[in-house]
Amino acid sequence: MNPIAKIAQPSLADLTARFLARPAEVDAASAVEPHEMPAGFATEPRTAWTEATAIAKLLGLTDISSKIPIDWAGFVRQSASVDYLPMALGHFPQQVQDVSALLVNRTTPPGRATHHGWTVTGGESNFVNQLLNAASERLAANYDEANRLFDEAEPLADDDAKRSLLENERAALAWQRGDRAAAEAIWNAQPNSGPNAFNRGVSALSAGRKTDAAQWLATAVQKLPESSGWHHLAQLYLALAQ
Repeated sequence: MNPIAKIAQPSLADLTARFLARPAEVDAASAVEPHEMPAGFATEPRTAWTEATAIAKLLGLTDISSKIPIDWAGFVRQSASVDYLPMALGHFPQQVQDVSALLVNRTTPPGRATHHGWTVTGGESNFVNQLLNAASERLAANYDEANRLFDEAEPLADDDAKRSLLENERAALAWQRGDRAAAEAIWNAQPNSGPNAFNRGVSALSAGRKTDAAQWLATAVQKLPESSGWHHLAQLYLALAQ
């Protein structure tokens, strides 16, 4: 028997988890990774922040601070594992830690912070800052305050990209509150984009509509950049849909 045939290849879940666990910067001299996957991993806060603000950049809003809020690292450390995670401000794909839960179709809400997560301040885009702070309130389950920040941001949503981001955040709030139908209705009404296709696919997958999920997630894989953890999470969800 060919001895090479005995070597077990890593699964898609392992490869995805390994990618999501990568540091923000990898030294070329140490790019070789061990075959074994660790039982768990700690997400590097800067990597998480890059992924947590990726949707704004993908929708064309590039005026986002690269400075990590003071409380962000603590929020990342205490974030619980999530199964079906929409792409939204404050979410990062490394939150999908327990792939086995997806295989048994268990559904859990996004991890809830036990305190106010973070506050974004400074001279960056006031609109994006407002929505990032609303995301913090949402993840702390301060839903009324998140809605208040949405209302304040509404007059600032003066172009298609800003309106798309605001509506996506409203959908993420509905999703976290458990109103999946309302979240899906908002996403269905938005223009097609990488983030929108991802969220429609996740919504369909969580509802057991695998055919719809596969179509949307395949679109997301095509539209999201390979350098993003969201691209690789879309691949994982697509494999589950198929």
